[in-house]
Amino acid sequence: MRCYCNSYHERFPTYKDCTVAKEWHNFQNFAKWFEENYIEGYHVDKDIKVKGNRVYGPDTCIFVTPQKNKEFSSSKHYKILDPEGNLVEFFNMSKFCRDNDLSVHNLCNVVAGRRKHHKGYTRYEEENNDDM
Repeated sequence: MRCYCNSYHERFPTYKDCTVAKEWHNFQNFAKWFEENYIEGYHVDKDIKVKGNRVYGPDTCIFVTPQKNKEFSSSKHYKILDPEGNLVEFFNMSKFCRDNDLSVHNLCNVVAGRRKHHKGYTRYEEENNDDM
C-alpha cells in the first residue's frame, strides 16, 4: 500500500516514489526474509540501512525499534555554525541539543533566523559560505 496505492500517496506523499524489490513481489520470499530477521516489537525500515533509499527489499531493509524508527523518520538535515565558526551538520535536532546541552526551541529559532545565536551557535547561510 505504501508503494502502490494512490489514495495512500495523497495522505502520505513521501511514499510516492517508493517501490518493493521484485523478489518481494513473491510473498514467500518476503516471508522467508521476515522470519530470518524479525525481532519482536521492531518495525521494518528502508531508510536507515541505506540513506535516501526508496526501495523496500532484502538488501535495504532492517528491523529497528519503534523509537529509532520515529527518531529517524522525523529527522531533518541541519547545518549551523558552532561557537568557533565551524560548520556542523546533523539530522536530529532533539538529539543534537540533548548531546550539546542546548535548547531545542532556541536552536530552532536560530536556524529559522528568528534569533541571532544560542550559546554561540549561529545560523549557517549557504549562499554566503560556498567556500566552506
